[in-house]
Amino acid sequence: MLVMDLDDTLCEFVPNVVKRIKQMFDVEIDVNLLSSSWLTDNLTDAQYRDLKSVLHTPVFYSSLRPVFSTSLGFKLNNLRSNHDLEVTYITGREHPLGEAAFTTTANWLAKHWFPSGDIQVCHHNDNKVDLLPPNTRLVIEDSVHVAQAVERQGLPVGLIDYPWNNHYTLRHPKSIRINPRDRRATETLLKYVQRMALKTV
Repeated sequence: MLVMDLDDTLCEFVPNVVKRIKQMFDVEIDVNLLSSSWLTDNLTDAQYRDLKSVLHTPVFYSSLRPVFSTSLGFKLNNLRSNHDLEVTYITGREHPLGEAAFTTTANWLAKHWFPSGDIQVCHHNDNKVDLLPPNTRLVIEDSVHVAQAVERQGLPVGLIDYPWNNHYTLRHPKSIRINPRDRRATETLLKYVQRMALKTV
């Protein structure tokens, strides 16, 4: 079983937040510096409310671009069809999207040719590890919080490499970092999935 996160793992969430901040408030921010504390420290209360009213909506999530090559979903679908790859998606989109989180996520995945699979929605990263299927072999994530919890469960992590997680040292001997800016990133991820997540391994 392959388990994958969505935001900043499969689709570009933070870059789009930075873009919206520029469009709405004409405020420039380095994508590598964005955090919840930056938002509260640098935006007025009214601006923060206005931003949240735009983010975490079906329209916003539907507009997100893929992190990896557009061929990734198609090739994972081939692995599902030809090698019985099982996939579950776990994402922290529940609040305030509610039920729309499922349909918005499913529609985005289908649009970008990702294989169908179970979609688990949780409140941010609080209980992602609790939602892991018992036959999980590999987790693909960008969150340090989730990566730590997954590795404590004895499972390997494909950590999508960003400045917000580069201080974390992976603990599992089969965990790796995957740099989405590398021209071979899609190939690296696919080979890792083949090696770690297929039933035949």
